This record gives sequence, structure tokens and C-alpha cells, in this order.
Amino acid sequence: KDGLYSVIYGNAIRIPAKNLFERFMNFCFEYKKEIFLKSTNRLNLYLTTGNRLLSRKFLEKFQWENNFHEDSYCFRKATESNLPVLRAPDADTFYKSVSNIQDFLLQSGKFQKAQERENNSNSYIYILKINFIDLILISVKYFLKNPIYLISYLCLFIISRICSLFLPEYTRFWKIYKSTKSLDLAT
Repeated sequence: KDGLYSVIYGNAIRIPAKNLFERFMNFCFEYKKEIFLKSTNRLNLYLTTGNRLLSRKFLEKFQWENNFHEDSYCFRKATESNLPVLRAPDADTFYKSVSNIQDFLLQSGKFQKAQERENNSNSYIYILKINFIDLILISVKYFLKNPIYLISYLCLFIISRICSLFLPEYTRFWKIYKSTKSLDLAT
């Protein structure tokens, strides 16, 4: 019922890949999603990308600040409200993975710069308590599924963190990673 929550987040699902890099990104997405679902102690920012339903009561008090990343800012404001933040695991939302390394580095850089901006505003939404036993078990599971993808992801993760050091601060005018905006709906 409207007003009994601030935001409801759905279940993000990646659409089928059209190329090798998208398959790799879908694998990485599922790996991270399982980590944030099973090895953390609560609903967290990492499970809330893009798919959200905001209550009218929450929106009446919500003030947008343009220079914050929309996902992290909305999640922070929802957690600061006196209304619960909910997850609807049966409400599926479909996303397209980036299809090239350049767009991945832009997407990852945007996330890193948004995290810096939130941390500078004394927000702690990016900090999680992770159960390391679960993390190891999930990592072993994904390593057994595809060791090359998991090792490649860990390397790409490090590279993306290094590249983000050379990017400008996050603003609402961040460059768009175009490969996620092109969908083939004929399938």
C-alpha cells in the first residue's frame, strides 16, 4: 500500500548477450548479484540499480540534488527516511549489459566517482558487512562455472579502479555508455 514504504526495488535481470563481452558481463553481473544477495546482511545499494518504485509519501519529501548519482542518492534518501526500503524479488526488470570494454570502464568509473561523492557527504551506503565464508563459497562456485571469466573479471575490476582515478568528478552530465541503450527487440 502506498505510503508504507519509501522505495521498492525489483529484481534486476540481464537480457541475453549478443556478443562475447556481453556474455562476460552477464556472468560478472550474476556473480556480484549472488554475493550481494547471499553474503550481506541487508538490502543494499548494490541490489538496487535502476529499478525502483517510489511511494507518493516519500516523493512528497524527496528533494533531488543534481550532482549525485541517481541510484545511490535515491537509496541514501530512502534509507534516511522513516519509511521502510523494500525489495520485491518477483518484480523483474531487464537490463542490457555493456558490450565493450570502453563502456564498461565508463560505467564502472561513474560508479566509483558516485561513491566518492557519497563518501564526501558522509554517506555510508556503500559500506557493507560481508560474510567472507559466503563470499568464498560463491567465488568458488563461479570459478568452477568459468575460471577464465572469474579471473578476467577480477583483473578487469582492478583495472577499472585504476582507470577511475583519472576520470573527472561525477556530475549529472556524465558521458553515456551507449552500448546499454541499444536494444534489439526483434528477438
